[in-house]
Amino acid sequence: MYYNDVWVDGVYFGGVSTIVKTNKVIIPDKVNLKSGSYEITIENICEDISKLTYYTWTEFNGQDDIKQSGGQKVSPGTWKITIPLSEHNYETGTYITHIYTTNPFGNSTGIGVKTILIK
Repeated sequence: MYYNDVWVDGVYFGGVSTIVKTNKVIIPDKVNLKSGSYEITIENICEDISKLTYYTWTEFNGQDDIKQSGGQKVSPGTWKITIPLSEHNYETGTYITHIYTTNPFGNSTGIGVKTILIK
């Protein structure tokens, strides 16, 4: 909670308070190749966000297998993304995902970087 008070010539004029929440990114602890995909859930996203875009690639050979896709809004403030392992040749090792939100004015903001090991 942040408080902003306005004082003019030593007299309290008014104020506002704002709650700032951090995004919570939820990834699975382990993923089995047989599952074919895994999901990432992002919570506490501002409700005015109109689009969520993510980029995923595997650490092996750098960004040679980078794929872009869009997230799905599942409830106010919560989005879900699905990473199909087939788009990354079912590689094992570290998967890297960068997540970006877009507001109604078209501004994009990065909100997280997560990795996961595929066994």
